Amino acid sequence: MKVNEFLESKIIEMVEAFEDIQCRYRFDAPSSTHYIEILPIKIFDESTDLQCFQADIYDEFDEKYPKESLVFISEDSLTKIGQATFTKAGDKYSHSLPSQLQWLNELNVISKGNKYGIPVSAGKNNYALAA
Repeated sequence: MKVNEFLESKIIEMVEAFEDIQCRYRFDAPSSTHYIEILPIKIFDESTDLQCFQADIYDEFDEKYPKESLVFISEDSLTKIGQATFTKAGDKYSHSLPSQLQWLNELNVISKGNKYGIPVSAGKNNYALAA
């Protein structure tokens, strides 16, 4: 079995076991490193069952593919996935906006504009400017 097929099957197993997570996978060829991002960070950091599941995947991966690396990351990691080659979300997964944007979303500023109907946008960068 190819390494990406192995990891994709393990991601599917993980998401079926933990329905409130999302996993994204990407391979970085220059470093021979496979990245699996697990969201949300709260479950990534706090679920000992998930951490044991990751350890089992890592041990099996290391045994089958000793010349390659596997790294589990989450949204606070310095390493970012960017464009994932495989994504799988559990049936109960829901990821809200970062807290800095949550209050803007609640006021409908991002999607509908301010109270005068003027859209708040900065082109590709959608954020509020501080006064």
